[in-house]
Amino acid sequence: MSGIKALKNFKKDLINKIPIAEELPILASIGKQSKGKSYFLRYFLNDQNVPSKDHQKIHKGTINLFSKSYESLGFTLFDMEGLESEENELDDRKRDSFNFCSVFAISDIVMLNISHDDLENQIFINNFSYDYWRYCMSAIKLRQRKLFIILCIRDPRWTDESLEIIDAYKQLVNDFTKSINLKLNDLTKLFVEVGKPFLDKECDNPEDINAGDIVCNEYANYMKNLNFTIDEYYVIFFKKSYDKKIVKYLELVRVNNQEAMFKKNSRFENMMRFIIQKSNEIRNEQNINLDSDFSEFRKIRDFIEAEKKENMSKKNIVEEIYLHAIYDPIMYSPNFEGLLKFMESYYKIYQIIKEINEEIIRSVDRETVTDLNFLEFRSANEKIIENAIKNEKFDEKIINKLKAYIKFISAKSYIEVLKLNKSNPERISYQSLMFAIKYSNHEEIIYHQLKEISKRKLIFKCSPFNDIDFQEIIYTLFNKKNFVFESIYEIYQEEVAKKSCEFDYAYFEVLNTELACFEDQIRFINIFKVFDSSKINYNQVKIREFLSILMKVHKKNLTEKKIKLHRFNKSTQSMNAIFERNVVFGFIPATYMSEKVYPSLCGLFISFLNEDYKKNLLEALNLLAAARNSVLGWTIFGKTTITSFLWSLSSFFSKTSTEYVGLKKLALEGYKICSLISNCDIINGKIIDSQNNADKNLKWHELFYKVEHHKADSFTLCIKATFYSIHIR
Repeated sequence: MSGIKALKNFKKDLINKIPIAEELPILASIGKQSKGKSYFLRYFLNDQNVPSKDHQKIHKGTINLFSKSYESLGFTLFDMEGLESEENELDDRKRDSFNFCSVFAISDIVMLNISHDDLENQIFINNFSYDYWRYCMSAIKLRQRKLFIILCIRDPRWTDESLEIIDAYKQLVNDFTKSINLKLNDLTKLFVEVGKPFLDKECDNPEDINAGDIVCNEYANYMKNLNFTIDEYYVIFFKKSYDKKIVKYLELVRVNNQEAMFKKNSRFENMMRFIIQKSNEIRNEQNINLDSDFSEFRKIRDFIEAEKKENMSKKNIVEEIYLHAIYDPIMYSPNFEGLLKFMESYYKIYQIIKEINEEIIRSVDRETVTDLNFLEFRSANEKIIENAIKNEKFDEKIINKLKAYIKFISAKSYIEVLKLNKSNPERISYQSLMFAIKYSNHEEIIYHQLKEISKRKLIFKCSPFNDIDFQEIIYTLFNKKNFVFESIYEIYQEEVAKKSCEFDYAYFEVLNTELACFEDQIRFINIFKVFDSSKINYNQVKIREFLSILMKVHKKNLTEKKIKLHRFNKSTQSMNAIFERNVVFGFIPATYMSEKVYPSLCGLFISFLNEDYKKNLLEALNLLAAARNSVLGWTIFGKTTITSFLWSLSSFFSKTSTEYVGLKKLALEGYKICSLISNCDIINGKIIDSQNNADKNLKWHELFYKVEHHKADSFTLCIKATFYSIHIR
């Protein structure tokens, strides 16, 4: 079996075997086919059930996977192929890159079986370096912890029983590691050299000069830190008695400072000790939070951790790597030269893609394209791209790859735009959820945010090559990128509970007024509307339970705070005081969308980075924009492009929008207002002025805030002003 069918079957087999490995660390053994790898495992683990392909006829390109849990040793074994298949067909390359990257992404410890000859073979070094480089580009970000690599040197040529040989193998390993890392750096430099002229062209505006350099340098620094390292190495000597067909494994060990000797029938105990030690460390790390705390905080944590475990499971990692193997040229290009040729082809048509991106955003924003007529618009855009490809006179293979890649990066952009993750609070789903929790009773702002979500879904409906494969990519990946419970916790804890508990209510009775309507401040239906609109999977029962726990803890903290406050009703005059609570909302909508249907070329380089490097790079780029008085900033998609007619028109007159939000409170009949306490909660803007006026006879009291929103800000401003009025006779 070969090609794409073998890839699909292997993915299915791998996913089916992963559940048995979820509780134990994975020890993966990989190497070239039919080189005694499995036979050694049988001996090393003292387990005759490990299947060996000795004397079997193996067809090149077949993929075999054996898995078994060794609970007494603390790990699950995955015995896999994984190094240097000799096929040249595209589907075979997809299969091999998927195999390599899957092994390195989901394993905790890898036994890397490489022959002595290959460690010194420049062709093997180049091929291995390229495989490891594309693993760094596509899959290493999916790992949650360090990977431990054990090098098993097979078919050793130096067999003298001496210390010099031990030192020679140490140097061999050092030279191999150094060669790999030098080659990784060379690949990164070449990748930058091909892309940089196009990035410079993209950043040729005066305010963008040097932005391309910043992007390339940060990308290069990121890749430089992903060095290939070997944690342990062992030389696997063996002798074969042909008459008895018995293999005897030997280990060359240091006796003292002057002698070395072969340890006959070695079980490589030091290797096993290392594997058991690292497996135990990983298991202990996984179990560190499993204490006996059954408080509300434990329940909160359990919700969050269960979701994390599911989303970041090894099964989901394999699914994502599979899609990269199918669509991403970094994964399936036969060699680095082929990858560079493809990327140059994409760069050549990028200007057309950029123009289509801007036209889609503009048309959706002006509502000239709607859910009723987007198909015709999408078809027209597809023809534009096809004509651009045709004009470049690419061969048929490049054309098919380009269309698949355009589809893939657009689907990935959809996921980035609509995903829910506390690491990306600027995304529309996170912003909308924050409004639904903080301003749950403000129906107008909820409606506005739902409309904004719909607009972003529509721009991707207009994306060329949006077909069943496009939808399958989204279906496979999208909900694995959503962290619902963690996002709810972050919003409620930081934006609601913390601010609420830190506010000075002044009096016992004022806070009591707040507590009296505590449960009414969250409308679950509006939270569910956000999830439904963004097509985020969720469980209503669990969401209600989770938020109820957060609210219970919040209310408990407010009650404890209330007990410590002074009571207002101490004198005869104030004994019959009345306390009222009023809430006023206001919002200033954003006037443009900063998202893109396709990332810019700079955005493409940004996407290769992990979250920390993305954050640092975007900070540097936005500092550059601020220093040059650029009103626009940078996002993960690249430089913000504003195509909104409304923004262009309004920003001509003013760079900011302002609004007054407040309350004029009249005294109750027969009462006077002696105090008006306010609590202002604002997002994506600032208060620049306030007006506080009171009637000299205490018959009314008014308090208004002037809020400001920068039009270059792609987030909607929202303010909630809560007023507590105290009426006395």
